[in-house]
Amino acid sequence: MNRADLSRRRFIYAGGLILSTALLPPLASAQTNSPAIEQHLDAFLQLSQKLTGYDTLNRELGARYLGAFLELFPDEAPNFAHDQGIQKKILHSWYTGTVGPNEAGQVRVIAYKDAFMYRPTADGLPTPTYCFRGELWFKALPPGITKEPDFPITF
Repeated sequence: MNRADLSRRRFIYAGGLILSTALLPPLASAQTNSPAIEQHLDAFLQLSQKLTGYDTLNRELGARYLGAFLELFPDEAPNFAHDQGIQKKILHSWYTGTVGPNEAGQVRVIAYKDAFMYRPTADGLPTPTYCFRGELWFKALPPGITKEPDFPITF
């Protein structure tokens, strides 16, 4: 009986995995290939180039940012070429990797590692994560340190 339960679980997990891998990529591409996004994407990217000062921008990220703006700011987003308020939000989104919040407090996370705020220090610092060197790396002594300090560390 225990063996049958385990095989049912495996079957359900496998079915869920297959279903998610089959459905998620088409759903993601459908969002970035909508007619409204395709219609405005080139103008959005040109404005984004002027606002950010970067000549080359990732077209897929641009489509995702634009889709999030059209979803979260449906009244402002179509006027992005003339609306200074939405232009500030566009600039903010490229640097932070997020769009929003709108009046309802909704935020869409579009990029993490590719957010522009990490570019100035990319030559010397990696994009911050929770652990740079794997799980519990802080339990070992730092490189170049051979013994624990003799005095208590206080902050």
